[in-house]
Formats: sequence, structure tokens, C-alpha cells
Amino acid sequence: RDRGKSWKLIGLKKKTITCLYPVNNDIWCGTWESGLYYFNEIDSIWYKSSFNFVENIDALAYSQKSNILFCANKNDGVFKSNDYDTSWYSIGLTKYKTFSLLALNDVLFAGTWGSGIFIYEENSEWNKVEDNYYSSFNNNKSDSLNDSIKNVTATIKAPFVSVDITEEKTDT
Repeated sequence: RDRGKSWKLIGLKKKTITCLYPVNNDIWCGTWESGLYYFNEIDSIWYKSSFNFVENIDALAYSQKSNILFCANKNDGVFKSNDYDTSWYSIGLTKYKTFSLLALNDVLFAGTWGSGIFIYEENSEWNKVEDNYYSSFNNNKSDSLNDSIKNVTATIKAPFVSVDITEEKTDT
């Protein structure tokens, strides 16, 4: 509102905030030792998530296409909720210290501490992107990518990720 000149505390005092992620009208917040919370912008209230597997949250991501919320931590792997926080379950990557997540349509990227980048597509297994190799995929190879996008190419050269999206041109 004033271009960042003033700030206002909106809650979660005495919590160590590790990550923030906007989803619809909510702001999801991962904490250290206190779990997962979300702030509803409409009623301006913080809610404790039903997620109770771990108390330390290091990363959050959201797939808008599939309405799936993801969270991860360095000790317990990656978790997801298909029903916006009603239920959660593990989707693996428990042997690696996950510190970052990126959801691009139905593809989830996980950045780990010292083990590189992993890719997960719904109903499949985690695939490690080997160091200094390039990996590309598009919707001709995978039905899970958004139909409104012609090509999604993720070029990964550890430790960087470049994502190019080409919109499909349709004649009307």
C-alpha cells in the first residue's frame, strides 16, 4: 500500500517462520517447531493446519491446476493434501533433506541439501535429475501437463532451473 515503507505484524508472534506461500485468499505459513498455519485474508485470522506429521516445515508449494498443496521438511520428506488441508499423506523423498519445492502444473520439483533436484509427477515415482545433465519434457510425453500450454520445458543444470512456457495458439 505504501510500497513497503511500513510494516504491520499480523500474527504468529514468537514463531520462527520458514516459508510463506499464497493460495487463493489464504497465506500458508511453514514454521520451525510449530507446524503449518494459514491466514485467511477475508476474516484476517490465522488457523492451525490439520497437518500433524511434523512440526518443522521447510518448504511449501501449490499446484493450481490440480488444487494440491505440498509441504516438506529436511527430515521427513514431502507431503501433500488433495483436499485443501482436510487430509495429508506422504509422497516420499524421505531419504533426502528437502529444502525447496516448486509446483508447475502437475509436476513437482524438490530441491535438496546436497542431493540435487528431484521431479515428481502424480501417480509416479520421484526421479532424480543427475548433476550437469539436461532434462526436458513436454505435454506430448506426459498427459499431466496443463492442456492450455503447448510446451513446458524445464532445463536443469544443477543447481539452476530454467522453465520456459509456450502458450498454445488456437485459431478461432
